[in-house]
Amino acid sequence: MRKIEREMTAAIASRSDWCKSNTMVRVNDEGDTHVYLHGNLITTIMNNGDMILSSCGWHSNTTKSRLNAILKTFLSGIGVWQHDFEWYIGRSQANCQPFFDGYTIVR
Repeated sequence: MRKIEREMTAAIASRSDWCKSNTMVRVNDEGDTHVYLHGNLITTIMNNGDMILSSCGWHSNTTKSRLNAILKTFLSGIGVWQHDFEWYIGRSQANCQPFFDGYTIVR
């Protein structure tokens, strides 16, 4: 995991606002945490632990890396990967679903 992603996940875990380079974490008054990449909302972690994930239409390696850092830290074993230009999410290629913007993980 990249240094910026370690710092990002630490800010998420401590529920504190943080910003570095192209990545920003903001916590609202309800305790929901929002993660932005280049100003685009890529993850919302609700106060109850539910997550809403999005690429915001940018299927880039950086977006995928940020999403995977969040998933690895808070939902071990789940990841996002690409095959034949399509994104998938799940525990393995045998146990996965197509990824789409607004993908919600209920905890």
